[in-house]
Amino acid sequence: MNGKISLLLTFVVLCCSYELIMSHSWMMIPAPFRADSCRVDKPGRQIIDFGRVIIGNLNCPGPCEDNREFNGGTPNRWQRGQSVRVGWVRNGHGLGGAVRWSIVNVDKNDWRNKQTYAERTFHVECFVQTLVDCGGQCGTDTKRYESNLKIPNSLPDGRYRLQWVWFGGPDPSANGNFGDYYNCVDVVISGGPMANTHNAGNMPTCYTIGTKVGDCAQEPCRTGEPGSFKKINEIPDGKVLGSSLWGGSGSGGGNTNTNNNNNNNNNNGGGNSAPGPFGRWYPLNGRTFNLHPIHVPDLCLDATATHNGADVTIFTCHGRDNQKWTVRDTGNGIQLINKQSGKALDIDAGNNDGQKAQVWDTAGSPNQRFHVRDLGGYEYGLIVDQGGSRFGLDVAAYGKAPGTKVQQWTFTAATNQRWVFTAA
Repeated sequence: MNGKISLLLTFVVLCCSYELIMSHSWMMIPAPFRADSCRVDKPGRQIIDFGRVIIGNLNCPGPCEDNREFNGGTPNRWQRGQSVRVGWVRNGHGLGGAVRWSIVNVDKNDWRNKQTYAERTFHVECFVQTLVDCGGQCGTDTKRYESNLKIPNSLPDGRYRLQWVWFGGPDPSANGNFGDYYNCVDVVISGGPMANTHNAGNMPTCYTIGTKVGDCAQEPCRTGEPGSFKKINEIPDGKVLGSSLWGGSGSGGGNTNTNNNNNNNNNNGGGNSAPGPFGRWYPLNGRTFNLHPIHVPDLCLDATATHNGADVTIFTCHGRDNQKWTVRDTGNGIQLINKQSGKALDIDAGNNDGQKAQVWDTAGSPNQRFHVRDLGGYEYGLIVDQGGSRFGLDVAAYGKAPGTKVQQWTFTAATNQRWVFTAA
């Protein structure tokens, strides 16, 4: 009997604390490092999170849910001035707070420092935005909030970390109001019109507890205090952010050519034969990579078997050796050697569009050599040495399905001919 009473009391305690414990939020679009809440919390609390009992806390001091190195997988790829759809989990909230967006250059800025993000805040909006059905992917809710985020035109081309912070969420219950929540995602900025500065606009008026990040940092806070409509004070109205904040010259120039379709290698590290174009990110020769076509970057270049003539396709990335390719610098282009078979990426001999990609014993012949064309934003064309170097490694018909064949096709720098190399 006592056991039943104890179980009942435990159930009541969990139910009564459910609203505060479950009513958290996280960035959903674009997908963050961890699709989970990351909040500044009291050390030692027992957190109930989607059925998991975490003994300790979800202590998340920021600036991100974890301070990992830049994403070696498939970062988001955006242009300056692009309007990007973003979204975050409502999780039962209809009350408010505000959302802050900041972005740092991982090669130029101290991306582990919270203050670095605060100084590079480029947009603030109220938590409550357009409600959209989220298809059962929002925890305990069926809806998420969505809005559109304009990427600043003053960002030089490069690798960035985008930070989302929700702050000031009111819950005037005995449990106390909500703290600060953090999520981050890695992006590559490439192309789009360049400007010297970005104007962050005027701060909104939102229903909130605090007016800036840190006002109510640790959850719970300000127990019993109701929210009210306040003008957000995160940054001054009309704050101007110059390109020098992200390592730019401040004079309208970026560190690469802003024309994404320019094939003349005018950006830093371009204009050379391989391995020159890779100097900005990876040493080339002897390194092993996954290759992703940018029109469907969650797929990988994949050898379907190990025998001579086995097709090379794109397929769901899974980390096995048939998707790993080691670069061999020949002095006249590169070879890509499949780690599973030891065979080279090979184009079926012929000077026609549509000759298939396959693996074959390494011979060093022109149909196994590729010249690297730096297209900016860590995107590369692979120009086949046969056929007068007019063909590029191409995903057939812009296919996005796993198993789509790879071939040679007249090079146009289209998205199905642009490849991202990520460390395998």
